[in-house]
Amino acid sequence: MKKKILILIVAMVTLINVFSVIILYSNFISIESPETTVEIELIQISPDEAIIQTNITLFNPNSFEIVIKNLKLVTKTPDDETVVQTTIEGGKIGSHEKVTYDKSIEVNFSGNSPDKLETKISGSIGMKSGFVEKIIPLSVKVITNLGNIIETIAAPSANIRINFGEISQQEINITMEIHMFNPNSFELRLEDFIVDINSQTGKNIGKFVFSGEILAPNSQCKITGNGTINIEALNYDFIFLNLSGSAFAKIAGFEKIIPVNINATIKIPDLKEILPSIIPTDGMIISDYRVSLKGLVSVITLKIINPNKIEFAAKDITFTTYRIDKNSKILLSSCSLEGGIIKAEGETIFKGELITPYTKLFIPPSGGRFIPDYLEINVRANVTILGLNSYFWVGVIALQDMHPFING
Repeated sequence: MKKKILILIVAMVTLINVFSVIILYSNFISIESPETTVEIELIQISPDEAIIQTNITLFNPNSFEIVIKNLKLVTKTPDDETVVQTTIEGGKIGSHEKVTYDKSIEVNFSGNSPDKLETKISGSIGMKSGFVEKIIPLSVKVITNLGNIIETIAAPSANIRINFGEISQQEINITMEIHMFNPNSFELRLEDFIVDINSQTGKNIGKFVFSGEILAPNSQCKITGNGTINIEALNYDFIFLNLSGSAFAKIAGFEKIIPVNINATIKIPDLKEILPSIIPTDGMIISDYRVSLKGLVSVITLKIINPNKIEFAAKDITFTTYRIDKNSKILLSSCSLEGGIIKAEGETIFKGELITPYTKLFIPPSGGRFIPDYLEINVRANVTILGLNSYFWVGVIALQDMHPFING
């Protein structure tokens, strides 16, 4: 009797398993793989690593429960370098249900370009009926394009200022200030860079070379350099600066080179603002008089002492004399001289001769005296540094008091 019962139990188990296999095979023929949605988002970036948020959503379209096992995520660069390799705990998904698996992953690209990342998600899908379990593979490949993120890295901007300093015969000392701004959320390393300075005609009149700098995220730094430019710069209204070099952005272990090219225009100050402080003003006017049939002859000597190491050019030199009475100023005579060079660290003399008709000198204005109160000698000239094209007026006035002659 016991033997019959045992045989009956074995037969029933066998029947159940056969029935399960039939059901499993029937379901397997019509099984659908889960609908898989993968979202990969770069949520944080630093020089050494990036954090990528991965969301994997699986929807079970079948009329039975499935089990997700051995879920594995591998991300590679276009150079086939593995930058992410991790596992995600799976689980059961009921019929017509949706499950989302989230994971934050730290990534270091180790010098490889992250323009495109290929992420492969693999695992297995299990389904069970009775004592029989069927497993089928799960494989999903996702291409993530980070090129747009890399391309949004902005080059630094800059504001360039120049302060003019000491002037020599050939050059001008200048101090250049570059206020550079990094608009990115990570630091930039600026390699040695060059600032070329050109005139309005395109001629190069100077060059500055700056050493590298580290630009902190979203911040500004000031870079200062001293140097010289050609004196010819003062012949122009503007000079043009071009800053060129390369910046390097380190992003999660990958270094991106960013070309830097910045142009600036600098207005040249008026010569009147630059030269007066060095124009030689130590001088002396000496007058010698003699009489002639034509009138009073005045020999004017202008003696200029130039302590600077710069030679100046003077042109359009004019000597003019005036009669000054109480309430009037009357032109007596004038003459023009050829231009000349004001010697560096020396003495230069210009001479001129004026003839004043006696009728102008001794016929007083209405209500005036026979002899004027003063004689004014006015010397004017256009002056510049030798070699420049632009000039500006300078003048010297001397008064000769005639009261001793009046009161004598």
